[in-house]
Amino acid sequence: EPLQEGIGTANYQATSINGTDSGSTDWKLDTLSPTLSGNLSTSPNALNWFNTDVTLNATASDATSGLATLQSSLDNANWTDRTSPLALIFTDGTYTAYLRATDNAGNVENINQSIQIDTQNPQLTDTFTGTSGSNNWYISDVQVEISQTDPAPSSGIQYFAYSPDGGTTWINYTALFTLSEGVYDLRIHLVDNADNQDMKSQEIKVDTTAPGISGSLDQSPNA
Repeated sequence: EPLQEGIGTANYQATSINGTDSGSTDWKLDTLSPTLSGNLSTSPNALNWFNTDVTLNATASDATSGLATLQSSLDNANWTDRTSPLALIFTDGTYTAYLRATDNAGNVENINQSIQIDTQNPQLTDTFTGTSGSNNWYISDVQVEISQTDPAPSSGIQYFAYSPDGGTTWINYTALFTLSEGVYDLRIHLVDNADNQDMKSQEIKVDTTAPGISGSLDQSPNA
């Protein structure tokens, strides 16, 4: 009959016309891979990015022959021996973490986990071009140009928009735009794919119309 998982002794007996003989043999059987689990300390956003440091917590065990090794790798080629439980901390960057558990019978279990981390806020720069008057007023139309950068390890830009009316209306920024006569509560909002963000606000006052003036004499001249 099939041997059971684990350690045991098989007893046997043989009988022939010349008599009977018996004996026993010890056996060890482990056909099952080790148990290996790895969980991250937090969940990524909808775009699969983290904006904080992340800990990979892993455990490994083997109920039959026992755990021989637990190893980790970042390239699936060079392996580092670890002990269970294991906590690996990751900061800015893009990784694939590989874990490998081997039991004393030589069975192997592998798992891997992709991790993308960007903790750096993107940065906005705004430039206003127009003719300045007095008391923080412009006396010409104002051109507004906005640029953005996302420091390494850049996750990419998710949202880049401006609002001329204090956040009521948002417009995706694609090129410089012009503010004509009026008073504006300009807001600029930049969000990267890891949900890091930068915001700017600026009051812009534009008056391009000269004041009206009139004059009249209190009496008429002679001929």
